[in-house]
Amino acid sequence: EAEAILAQLQAEERQQEELLRRHTLRAPFAGVVSRKRTELGEWVEPGTGVLDLVTTGQPWIDFEVPQQYFSEITVGTPLRVTLDAAPGVTIAAKIRAIVPVTSAGARTFRVRVETDYKGVAITPGMSAHAHIDLGAGRQGVTVPRDALLRFPDGRSTVWMVDTGQNPPVARERVVVTGKAFDGFVEVTQGLEPGARVIVRGNESLRDGQPVWVAGAAD
Repeated sequence: EAEAILAQLQAEERQQEELLRRHTLRAPFAGVVSRKRTELGEWVEPGTGVLDLVTTGQPWIDFEVPQQYFSEITVGTPLRVTLDAAPGVTIAAKIRAIVPVTSAGARTFRVRVETDYKGVAITPGMSAHAHIDLGAGRQGVTVPRDALLRFPDGRSTVWMVDTGQNPPVARERVVVTGKAFDGFVEVTQGLEPGARVIVRGNESLRDGQPVWVAGAAD
């Protein structure tokens, strides 16, 4: 009889332990509870948020990336992060996780970024910008965007410095452009590598006009 009572009590103990296990919430990271979303005794369903937890460690940063770059970005891809709360500060970081599910409305997918930078305190809720350098898969000639002049008839031209004359003169070149990125425009036809182009005052130049290179010796 005593053994039966013991077995019954042990079963009840296991039942209470299981109930306790099912009602225990384990935080995925160390942090501080900033807000309670439920009250004591309230019934909640799986997936219901019960509290807000703020990390006390180095937080991560999530970015939405246009879906056309999905195949070019991998875990470990380096990038640069700037924070609106710290203007002028650039933080080196790497992508630690890629969420392959895209947003149908925005045509984007999410990447999670982590950094070990300690110079700026990153807190939850901050806004940030990411700069990722992706190769175009080819090499070519590029010019600053300000060097390019576009006309209503579809022409695109740049003014280059012809150093074969003394003094050097300005020469207009009709060019064919390609991709644009980070303040530069690719030139696929019409300009040789190493050509020196004019980026200021080029709207009022005429062909053969003498020019002097700023900073050059007389």
